[in-house]
Amino acid sequence: MITYCQQVITYCQQVITYCQQVITYRQQVITYCQQVIAYRQQVITYRQQVITYCQQVITYRQQVITYRQQVITYRQQVITYGWQVIAYRQQVIAYRQQVITYRQQVITYCQQVITYRQQVIAYCQQVITYR
Repeated sequence: MITYCQQVITYCQQVITYCQQVITYRQQVITYCQQVIAYRQQVITYRQQVITYCQQVITYRQQVITYRQQVITYRQQVITYGWQVIAYRQQVIAYRQQVITYRQQVITYCQQVITYRQQVIAYCQQVITYR
């Protein structure tokens, strides 16, 4: 009977040892799983940071594109203004040419008047001399 009890005790001790080993193994598995979860959370955090960075880059590039479009618009406005100035100056030049032409016509008219009056004076002098 004592031998049987000793065998039972030995068996129970073996079962206890086995159970402790299983518990230890499961604790190791749990620890590993926790490490895997922690690693995956780090990966998720890293990917979120990458996404945030990419969004910032996209926003920056959109701002650059907007700025460049504004610069292009401004330059187009400057070019348009330049053409308007050129057109205005051409109109001024045309107006001045008209003024010059008008003044030349006035000078020609005055010269004709002077010539006519000189002819009248000459005629009058001939009439006076003849009488």
